[in-house]
Amino acid sequence: MYTLKRLLGVLNINMDLQMRKRIILLTVCVVSLWFSTMGFGVGCLSAESVSSKWDDYEERHNFCEVDADCETIYGSCPLPCYSYVNVEELEEAQHRSDALIRRYELSGASCDYECVETPEPICEEGRCVESRESSEED
Repeated sequence: MYTLKRLLGVLNINMDLQMRKRIILLTVCVVSLWFSTMGFGVGCLSAESVSSKWDDYEERHNFCEVDADCETIYGSCPLPCYSYVNVEELEEAQHRSDALIRRYELSGASCDYECVETPEPICEEGRCVESRESSEED
């Protein structure tokens, strides 16, 4: 960040604040992309990529034996409004969700949607799923 500010100062570029933010954002995105190609796990992600990564994560972390093993995690766009994970995985899942959303927004992308009431999770065949009562009410 210091180097970019120094570069802008050295070049004596007069530009408005919005243009400087765009240049900084683009630079962060390019550097992040470079880091991600080097295997550091950072970078800008598309909505499709975020959704795919979340689906893979959720698939591995929504295991259960009884209903009490299931907990709801609340997401925001581009992730689902809610997902179900094992209660032991809740903190890590929230961290992962937040990190994916930050990587999506890193490119300047944004989206918005309204969520409906969240159905309670139950354990069915070893997976945390939406309760049948909730899905039958719809």
